[in-house]
Amino acid sequence: MSCNTPYRIGQYYAYPDNCIALPIQSTHLIYDGPNLPCSGIITCNTITVALQKIDAKLCDIIQELYDSTTTTTTTTEAETTTTTTTTISE
Repeated sequence: MSCNTPYRIGQYYAYPDNCIALPIQSTHLIYDGPNLPCSGIITCNTITVALQKIDAKLCDIIQELYDSTTTTTTTTEAETTTTTTTTISE
């Protein structure tokens, strides 16, 4: 049996022992689950597009967290000015 040809075990496919499976391009794999409204992933998106949508949502969340944890307070008393800045570290 060739290493390029998987064999079927029930509903799964396997390669013969000592064979290395070659990667499949994610642009050739299609998501076939339900539409996912929070991420914007829809049925028939490629896995590449699905991962890009997840990455974009993560970036949005990180930016929102950064924006919500950065505060600046300025207090003025007579001739003294105090500025306090709080930021999160990455």
